[in-house]
Amino acid sequence: MKIRMTLAVLIAGSITLTGCSGAIKTTTQPTSTPPSQGVNHPSETPTTEEPTPSPSPTEQAPKKFGQKFTYEDGLVVKVAAPTRFTPSEYSAHDKAAVYLAFQITVINGTKKNYDPTAFQTSVQSSNTEASSVFDSENGLNGAPSTKILPGRETTFKVGFGVQNPKDLVVEVTPGYEYESSIFTS
Repeated sequence: MKIRMTLAVLIAGSITLTGCSGAIKTTTQPTSTPPSQGVNHPSETPTTEEPTPSPSPTEQAPKKFGQKFTYEDGLVVKVAAPTRFTPSEYSAHDKAAVYLAFQITVINGTKKNYDPTAFQTSVQSSNTEASSVFDSENGLNGAPSTKILPGRETTFKVGFGVQNPKDLVVEVTPGYEYESSIFTS
């Protein structure tokens, strides 16, 4: 009986070890981080052990302002180049070096109604997250609430207080079921 139990323990242990025999990859981390360049463009290309895979159809490369980002289901988003504005007296905003308005166009090329209420926009400028500006007098009210029927489109403006108007990364997410898309200056 003892021999059978010992044999069973040995077999179970070898099965467990066999399942854990995958290769282990180790990487070394740099001991110090290079100083920030203050812009969203790194001064050096990082070295990696493996090549970076090319984007899949759902992971498109960042677009420039004015270009369209098309999702697999046919939804299209475009962010126009920003324009400067001065916040009105009753606007909700944090103090910033410059205030910019971005016109966003959403084209519903899908076969279903698109609900823009979950549309989100964020901006980074000079490696700093920009703050949103809500300003009815300047037409900065965020995404619309009316559903967009197939084949139709809508345009709206969003505002942000930024540090550097020449160094911008705008990230938009059309809804919970969508990946974000990136637009740059």
